Amino acid sequence: MKDEIINHIASKCPALAQNQDKKMRDSVAKALHCSLCKKHLLACSNRWYDHQPEGVRENDQAKILWEYGITTDRVIHANRPDVTLIDKIGKTVSLIEVAIPWDTRLEKEKKVISNKT
Repeated sequence: MKDEIINHIASKCPALAQNQDKKMRDSVAKALHCSLCKKHLLACSNRWYDHQPEGVRENDQAKILWEYGITTDRVIHANRPDVTLIDKIGKTVSLIEVAIPWDTRLEKEKKVISNKT
């Protein structure tokens, strides 16, 4: 029997992780979405864990998109960032992709995300 170590258990053990990665990513993205809604005066629950992100939230200050497909002039398969912030005042767009890697996989996750752009 293979020795189980904390790194193996916490980072992608298929028998244990199953859907946990997505749940963790979604929890972090949901908290971030709630925080951005509050910052830009959009409707949001007082507690991030009660917050229910919608596809689009918008006012005069900002538009926040939740897992919304981005249309591009060339084919990009990973075209649904977790959160997209369109800051109308600052005239900027931020594409936010959440990753929850174990410390030994951090560099690999950085490369994967940078290759998506």
